[in-house]
Amino acid sequence: MWFGQLDQYGSIDEGKVADLMLLERNPLEDIEATRAIHTVLLRGEVQDRTALDRLLANTRTKVAVWDAKAAERK
Repeated sequence: MWFGQLDQYGSIDEGKVADLMLLERNPLEDIEATRAIHTVLLRGEVQDRTALDRLLANTRTKVAVWDAKAAERK
């Protein structure tokens, strides 16, 4: 996939597409820091903490609906 696309991928630089996660704390000092996500860059779009919390809440709602439907089928 990367062959011929290194001008867009492979490093962090202006004009390149990046998937990147910024943490609140250093995971080398505490592995639990991997849960302290501040910001995510996904396909070049910034997802700040507010957007991530909204996405998580929406996902939890969908899972609850799916679980309820699955329970009804039993």
